[in-house]
Amino acid sequence: MSQYFQKAAAGGGCIVYTSQYEGLPLTLLEAQACGCPAIGPDVQGVNECVDPLSGGVLYPFDIAPADLAHIVLQTLQDKPQWQARSAACVRLVREKFSLERMARDYVEIYKRSPYPPLRNRAGLKARFRLAPWHWSRYLINRWSLGNEMYELATIQSSRHNWKTASILARAALVTCPTLYLRPKRMAELLRSHARAIASH
Repeated sequence: MSQYFQKAAAGGGCIVYTSQYEGLPLTLLEAQACGCPAIGPDVQGVNECVDPLSGGVLYPFDIAPADLAHIVLQTLQDKPQWQARSAACVRLVREKFSLERMARDYVEIYKRSPYPPLRNRAGLKARFRLAPWHWSRYLINRWSLGNEMYELATIQSSRHNWKTASILARAALVTCPTLYLRPKRMAELLRSHARAIASH
C-alpha cells in the first residue's frame, strides 16, 4: 500500500476515509506517513490520528455527500497549503505513532499501573491456571506477550536505549519466566540491566 500512498502524495492527492466506526485506522497512519494528507470523519479513532493542526481534515460524520465532495475538492485545489499539510502529517506520524514512542508509552502505562500482583489465594489460583503445564493457556496469555516484550527489549538494546531495554526485559521475565531458560536471553537481560545502571 505504501507505493500507492507515495504515488498519491507525489501527484498532490489525499486519502478520503468515510467509515463512521473505527478503532485506530492504520490505513490513515500509513497514508500520512507517506506524505498523503488524510480527510476523515470526526469520530473516535479517526480523530485520534487525523489532526487539523497537523495537516489533516476532519468533517462531521453526518455530512451530506455533496458537502464532503466540496471539502475534498477544496483541499486538493489549495496547492500552497497542500505542501504544508503533507509535511505536517508526516511529522504527526513520526512524533506520535513511531515504534519508539509507542514502546515508551506502553512502558509508562505498566510502570504507573495501580494493580500490584495479587498475593492472596485468588492471585495464586490465577497464576496456577496460567502456569507452563497448562500449555495452550500459557502460550496465549504469557509466552506471546512475554516474547513481544523481549523482542522490543532487543530492539531498544540495539539502539542503546538501555533503560527502556532493561524495563522491557524485566517485564518479559515477570510475564513469562520460561523465556529466559535460554542462556542467550538471560545474558541479554543481565547486559541491558547492567548498562541501564551504568548509564545513570
